[in-house]
Amino acid sequence: MSAAAYVLMGTVNVLLQGSFHVSENWRLSILILMALGFICIALHAGRPGRALFAACRLRSSWMARETVAAGIFIVAVVLHFAFPYLIVVWLTVLGASFFLLSQSMMPYRSLGIGGWGVTVVPILFTLSSFSSGAGLVLLTAPRMGPDALYLMRMIGLVSAVFNAAIWIYYVYRAPVSPPDSLAVLRKWQSQVVVMGGGMLLPVLLLIAGASVAGGAGEASWAWRACEVFAGAALSGGAFLQKYLVIAWAGWWRPLRLDVTA
Repeated sequence: MSAAAYVLMGTVNVLLQGSFHVSENWRLSILILMALGFICIALHAGRPGRALFAACRLRSSWMARETVAAGIFIVAVVLHFAFPYLIVVWLTVLGASFFLLSQSMMPYRSLGIGGWGVTVVPILFTLSSFSSGAGLVLLTAPRMGPDALYLMRMIGLVSAVFNAAIWIYYVYRAPVSPPDSLAVLRKWQSQVVVMGGGMLLPVLLLIAGASVAGGAGEASWAWRACEVFAGAALSGGAFLQKYLVIAWAGWWRPLRLDVTA
């Protein structure tokens, strides 16, 4: 979520030719979120002493690539505090983008899990990351100006729509083996929470918010409330997506070895 938010903010800044300045407090909060994520990973690891061994396997491990990409991203963000130039913004965007790609590829390359080993999974993880990133930006609302805020609303709207389309395809059409891996995801309770609360609700709120392009309505409390609720729904819905896929679509599929007697 934090990496995707930085990518979106950097992209909007580039598209608008650096017409707004992201506050240092906001960038610092992104770094803290990223650090908290890695602390959670470290606490979860069963053998932390083998972290260096895993990090050196760049040719075979997406986890190692994720670690390197996160290091590049963090260093670039720190550099941005001292050197607020556009080239440093591009470096942060590239580092965060490769981090998101690596994170999305890890479940896909876990070949023993039937619910993860389909081509749509990395696309789903990437889109849900950008959806939650847009939600984080709308929720925190750094001082961007009306043009940047309008563009971020549209990005949140588009990411939610594409995220919903990919989610429907994954749950109902993906060639998952065994098919029962996605049984929990197909229940109406899951669909109401994920599709209704995490996708449809923010789309409706963002359409309402994006209907005002400028003027006095842009700063009204009603539009700010729409942004806050839409941001919370986008972030919460994306979290539930990943939680359901990781925790409930994690069925082992049978492994066959081509061994002749």
